[in-house]
Parts: sequence; C-alpha cells; structure tokens
Amino acid sequence: MNDPLGDQFVVVVAPPTPAELDLALDHPLAVRLWGQPTSLCVALRPTNHGRVRVSDLAGDVMDLLGHTGAQLAIRKHLDTDLFRLLPFLLTSKIERMVLDDAHQLNARTCEELLAVANLAHVQLWLVSRQPLPTDVADLIALHGPQVTYAEACAWWDSRAAACESACRHTSVAGDTSCVTHGSPIACLIANTRGLLERDLATADQVRLRLAELRAQPCTDNDRWALEACTRDALRPAQAALAVLARTLPAGTIGHVAVSDIEAAGTTVVHGEDRYPVPHTLTAILFRQRIAALAAGQYLDDPLVTYFFDGKPLAILTH
Repeated sequence: MNDPLGDQFVVVVAPPTPAELDLALDHPLAVRLWGQPTSLCVALRPTNHGRVRVSDLAGDVMDLLGHTGAQLAIRKHLDTDLFRLLPFLLTSKIERMVLDDAHQLNARTCEELLAVANLAHVQLWLVSRQPLPTDVADLIALHGPQVTYAEACAWWDSRAAACESACRHTSVAGDTSCVTHGSPIACLIANTRGLLERDLATADQVRLRLAELRAQPCTDNDRWALEACTRDALRPAQAALAVLARTLPAGTIGHVAVSDIEAAGTTVVHGEDRYPVPHTLTAILFRQRIAALAAGQYLDDPLVTYFFDGKPLAILTH
C-alpha cells in the first residue's frame, strides 16, 4: 500500500494555521496517538533557557518505553547521551516517535535524534506550534517533507489502532484481578505509557509503586518483568546469565561473549552447541548485546565486561 508519509524518515508538522486552531485545541495531535502500540509522543520540556535538556529528553523517552526503573532513586543526570536509548528502542515495538513542541530543540540535539532514530529504525515526527529554529529547519529539510497540521491529523486518524488489550487501568495501583495481565506488576508495566501520556500519573509515582511491588513476594515472570523495566542493560543481564548457568556447562557462563547471544536473545551459543533462552530473559540478553556493541565492545568481548577494579561496566544507569 502506498503511504508517502509513513515511508518518510522524518515528517515535520507545520504550526497550525488560524483555520486549524480549533482542530489543534479540541483534539490535538498528541491525543490522537493514545493507544497506538507502536508509537509514542514525547512532550518536550524546556529549561529556563527555552531549550530541551538532553537528560530530560532521554529520561522521558525511557519512561514512555516503560523503563521507569523500579528503584526509589534514579540517577537521571547520567542519561546525557541519546545513544543510550538505542538498546531500549531496538528491543521495543516502537516504530514512530512524535516530538511535541519541537521548536525547543537545538541543532545538536536534533542531529543526535536523527542518528538514533536512523539506527533504531524509528520514524520521527516533529510537531510545533511555532516555526522551528532556522538551523533545525535546514537540517530537517534534508530528510523529510513538511505537512500541514490537518494533514497530519488525518494521517494519524487513518491509522487509529485499538490498544493491544482491553486493559486500560487508570491508576498506578494496578489491578490485582486483571484478567489480561494476571498481576498488578504486569498490569502497571503494560499501562505505564498510557498513564504518562494522559497525565494520570508521573514517572516518579510509577517508580515508587514498582519499588513497593518489588519488595513483595512475586512470581518469576513478575520478577523478570521488574528487571526488564530498569534503565540498566547490564545488571539484568548478569542476573539472567546466573539463571542460565544452571543449564550451560559448568564454568562457561563467565565466558559468554557478545556474539554468543543470537537470534534476538533466544539462543546462547557455546562451542558447537546452542542453548535456548527462556522467553522471560530474551529481551534482557539482547538488550545487553546491543548496549555492549554501542559502547564499543567487540563481538568476542565478554557480554558482561568489568573494569580493572572488578566492578561491572554498567552501560546504562539504573
């Protein structure tokens, strides 16, 4: 099916014209994305200088991807590199990322976004109520078209998709009787993006609730779901390898190389043998493989790399 907008790498949505103001106010584009399982909308937050802080942008994308973390404290100030998003985007279902209030971007941040989106195979939409800065507009013009606000709304309306499930709980409490997800942990993680998009909860509230649930007895599936929703690729991989040590030959788990994780994390290779990975661990191992390569490790390097003092090289912050 011919889809000129859907096939573009970047789409710029022009500020609403006077004739489009009612459309933008009554049913803004961001609202039309609610419930889209393969798209997310990031509302850019400016600093006092009127520009977006990279750490805020990276943290907000992480939160919308469901990686809020399950610890009470989170070191957001370390998330200063948008390339840290790569392992998480590549192990998600996200195909399109919409940036609202994109006039707050500067050229340098925009260049990083373009590079990350290209590597992660994610389409970028830049939406703004004001004209983009000249240097940003010139940069974006090389990569995609500009459409009117009405055209953008019509395109998203044509792609309106039902949510992945009928579960649409509106509280961080989760639902202990959730038929769709089976537990409050799975329910909350699945609904995190919806809660944040609709301003029904903050990322800190989600994080606090997950920390509370983490302290309670839970099933193995829930425990691994909590591991997977952190912002750390390495420590969950360490825990996953510890589980795999029960099935792999003795003494080999510490020598699992980056290249030994195959088929999107579903297989671990050892010599001539291949060992299946439980489905609860596949995304965790594949994410660390991507993180290791993004950090400059070689394929034959250990999947879990250590500094000289014996401390793990944490690719991403928790």
